[in-house]
Amino acid sequence: TSKGPAFFKQERIGLNGMPFTMLKFRTMRIHDDSEYVQTVENDKRIIKDQEPLIVLSELADSSVNIMDRVWVKSEDFLEVKFDYNEKVYSEFPKNGLSIPFPQLDVNVNK
Repeated sequence: TSKGPAFFKQERIGLNGMPFTMLKFRTMRIHDDSEYVQTVENDKRIIKDQEPLIVLSELADSSVNIMDRVWVKSEDFLEVKFDYNEKVYSEFPKNGLSIPFPQLDVNVNK
């Protein structure tokens, strides 16, 4: 397993042979093997015998929503959720990603 950062960049080849950089979360599969490298390996709150789930959950109006689910005891749920939301929020800028917040322009005509 890896003790690297929660997010890491990986070079891939896409459509028409064009290279692109993919940002991966440590719970994702690396290459084609079935071994998971997890950012949560040392977190005793995470139930290790259940495979994490990472899916593209929604193509929303102004966002692409990705969901990462791990298994925890009910009493640990909120604490783990808030801890990992904070971890993602702090790691995104370190990897060149920004989180745009909704904005609304109001024009008042007199």
